[in-house]
Amino acid sequence: MPSKRKKPGVQKVYNTEKVKDDIQYMRVIGMSYRDISGHYGMPITYGDIQRIVVHGQFPKGEAKRKQLSLPALAPAPVCVSCGSVHAGNCNPGRQMVDVGALPLSERRFLLADTFQRLMKGIEG
Repeated sequence: MPSKRKKPGVQKVYNTEKVKDDIQYMRVIGMSYRDISGHYGMPITYGDIQRIVVHGQFPKGEAKRKQLSLPALAPAPVCVSCGSVHAGNCNPGRQMVDVGALPLSERRFLLADTFQRLMKGIEG
């Protein structure tokens, strides 16, 4: 009968905090920004390392993110009917209204009407 063996360990996601911690550790042991960029390889420059440490800005390019073992960024899909980015389905019948672009009289009416519908929903 075969024995049960433990599942092999899976490496956790390598995120921006882990990269920043690694770079800060290399700074503590005495490496310069140029030495750290040499450690990561060609696409990573001294300026990239400095932007990560000083400003917390990580590169957005696919090659540089891959060299830092970070996941690649992908553009979010845009809704065809309204032009916004959604997490779910879009309801084109229910349009968003920019309240700041409306005149004050219409703004008051719109907000009062929305408040009344909200209160009816809570009571009923």
